[in-house]
Amino acid sequence: MILTIETLRDYKQVMAVIETQLAKGSANMTETDLAELQRLSLLAEHYEEEHYPMPVELATLPEMI
Repeated sequence: MILTIETLRDYKQVMAVIETQLAKGSANMTETDLAELQRLSLLAEHYEEEHYPMPVELATLPEMI
């Protein structure tokens, strides 16, 4: 069981599992599957926030041009 995502490789592995689970559809998942999907999604979200932060300030129109 993955407890943290520390590398890009870990992230890609977790995302592959998430994509596989999503392809099954929630109606075809057990409570355990849904809980694991939630846990992995939160780990991926945390990794993304650390490594790919969204800009806090919006660019002005001249900065965008």
